[in-house]
Amino acid sequence: LRTRSFWSLSLGDMLTGLVFAVFNVQLVVFITRDYGDRDSATQIFSLFLLMLAGGTLVFGPLADRFSMKRVLVLCYALPAVSMLLLYPATSIGLAFTFAVIAGLAGGGRSAIFPVAVVYCFGETHMAAIYGLSNTMFMLGNAAGPALGGYIYDTTGSTQAVYIFCTVTQLCSASLIALIRNEKP
Repeated sequence: LRTRSFWSLSLGDMLTGLVFAVFNVQLVVFITRDYGDRDSATQIFSLFLLMLAGGTLVFGPLADRFSMKRVLVLCYALPAVSMLLLYPATSIGLAFTFAVIAGLAGGGRSAIFPVAVVYCFGETHMAAIYGLSNTMFMLGNAAGPALGGYIYDTTGSTQAVYIFCTVTQLCSASLIALIRNEKP
């Protein structure tokens, strides 16, 4: 609890949990609002979830082959970049592309996060450290839908939600970039 890496990893993951919970709960509503096409919105959400599964298969091996920290930061940064595709709301194809990129990166985060805990702290007490850190992620998950809904209800704009989520996800990636090997 006294290390920079614990708080960077935990707070960064909490912010990502917040953002992904917004999209897990409200993506169909927002895409339907933006494009008026409920069927495509449902397909986009299904693709997003499918890519979460695929991301574990893609990014896990990448983290074994390349710098785990760089691949992890990429998994936290790519969703922010992919959200830029949602802003124009001019092409449903861009929303499908968002689902592929954000989904793959989110799945990669799931595969690599436990490895990041071991990288930072070693295997001793790994379960306890992961449990504490994962609690932060769950708090972000709990707050995300309410906060996303509040922003949308207050502004009447999906764009405001996307901007908030993009900035939040960039902060998350920046925090993750601060992790280091804390083992003595």
